[in-house]
Amino acid sequence: LVGSPLSDGSTSGTGSVSGAIVARASISANSTFTTARGSRTSSTISWIYESEYNDDSSLAVIAGNYVDALGLYAGVLNIASNGDMFLQDPDSGCVINGRIGIIDGAYNAYGIQFSYSGCTGLNAAFNGVTFTGLAAYDREFQEALAFVHGSVGGIPYPNVFVFDRL
Repeated sequence: LVGSPLSDGSTSGTGSVSGAIVARASISANSTFTTARGSRTSSTISWIYESEYNDDSSLAVIAGNYVDALGLYAGVLNIASNGDMFLQDPDSGCVINGRIGIIDGAYNAYGIQFSYSGCTGLNAAFNGVTFTGLAAYDREFQEALAFVHGSVGGIPYPNVFVFDRL
């Protein structure tokens, strides 16, 4: 939720990420984040390349209905066979409309863009916000994964979504 306090009571901070991407091999990165009240955290990630990303991308494969695996949204995400996306969350009132498209049909990566409207309560800050990023489809687990970013109230807002196929 936008404005939810961090562990030290801050509601904002600054951070940085640096690292290396080796195509079809690995990603490694270091990150630091300092809250407005001075609490500092750092982390390191290291990912290796998974051959499942060699799967072809296809709107026919990713089209369908999904539920939020992380429990953030109560609605059903629909991805149509033309790439149109729609979700309406009955709890927050948020309506999400967007598109998912193929970047290169030889790889399991999609471009994604969506916007919020109709949000109420604490989620009202999302109204009018557009998120863009990358998505992939895990055929084994039948999950759509999205890594996106936008700006909420002038503050950069990255997010990760995991949706399970119904």
